[in-house]
Amino acid sequence: MTITEAQSSLFDYFLSQDVFELKNFKKVFLTVGDEKIEEQIILEALTVFEDRNLIKKLNLDSPTWALVKSLSQYEQSISISPVTASAISNIINKECAAHKDDENLCNPVNILEDDVKNILRLLISANHELSEVNKDKSELE
Repeated sequence: MTITEAQSSLFDYFLSQDVFELKNFKKVFLTVGDEKIEEQIILEALTVFEDRNLIKKLNLDSPTWALVKSLSQYEQSISISPVTASAISNIINKECAAHKDDENLCNPVNILEDDVKNILRLLISANHELSEVNKDKSELE
């Protein structure tokens, strides 16, 4: 497990939980290597969260962290290049044209969260379709 993978798992965990106890890390993380190393990786990931003021270590007997505030209250800002903005816009707008949907058209000079959500929906749909195709192929074999 990498520190980035640990951060991703912790982020998912904190979306539904407010407190993380290190002693329970095996319930949250799938450990495949040396447990001491995996624990240190998780501690490094927790340190990153602490440095970003997402969590605070509690003064308890067992290492425990709590969210400063719900993750749903945080926003992130990203910067994207004009080429990426154009690609996002083209993908969304082609899908909108195919479904005669003028409400969800994407403006390449003003990419919004809804546009990112639309890209995610398309990706999830494509992934689901691919899974179905692979399932059908395996049934034929």
